[in-house]
Amino acid sequence: MKRNTRFQVISELRSRIVSLELPPGTSISENELATTLGVSRTPIREALLILAEEQLVEVFPRVGTFVTPVDVRLVKNSQFLREALELSSLDTLDLPLSEVDVERIEDNLHDQERIAEQDPDIFFKYDEEFHRLLMASAGHGRSWAFVSNAKAHLDRARMLGMKEVSHPRKFYLQHVEIFEEIKAGNRGQARDLLQRHLRVVFDDIQTVAQAHPHLFIGWQDEKDGADPVWSDFLYLPPDARMKAFRAARNKTS
Repeated sequence: MKRNTRFQVISELRSRIVSLELPPGTSISENELATTLGVSRTPIREALLILAEEQLVEVFPRVGTFVTPVDVRLVKNSQFLREALELSSLDTLDLPLSEVDVERIEDNLHDQERIAEQDPDIFFKYDEEFHRLLMASAGHGRSWAFVSNAKAHLDRARMLGMKEVSHPRKFYLQHVEIFEEIKAGNRGQARDLLQRHLRVVFDDIQTVAQAHPHLFIGWQDEKDGADPVWSDFLYLPPDARMKAFRAARNKTS
């Protein structure tokens, strides 16, 4: 099997999980995916093994493979990395910005404003580009790849918040505020706004989790590696919960 085929399948499945096209609890059928993507079962199986290592899916022997709930503990780890890199990048940003950088970011903000009322999925891409452009303006554009690759769990939480709680326009307006402070040379104020903006996801998690607790694990339990509890399996179909719960308990006993 071609190497790029495997990577394409991994990328496609990861994208569908992050965008919530495959929401938490979705049962994954290798046969259906192979047919949909036009590939054999081999790249599907290999992709699922990779995604299981990333904790985006979980394989329960003799039960099935399911998209995992959003693990808030993993979200916090991803957020820690993202915030550290983005704030550090802002600290090194040369002010005033060049005309080229200003024009690129303003074009991005115009796109955000245009799409904010229409499509959260497309807005999310412009949101990502805004943050990448800020880092690129400070000479850290390549570092964005490290941020992007480490935040699949964070991005799922952000998408849930964007679709359930915080309208995309809220994020657009926050981006405008941050950028206006940068243009004005107010680095400290821009830094405070950026930090608060990046942490909105935690408020959204609390709101969504209150209404849909089955979409999350770890939002009430801060301990890594805690023993599995029944609530961790509410995202699964009823006929699969007990089998998966018993299998997980046996692994930790």
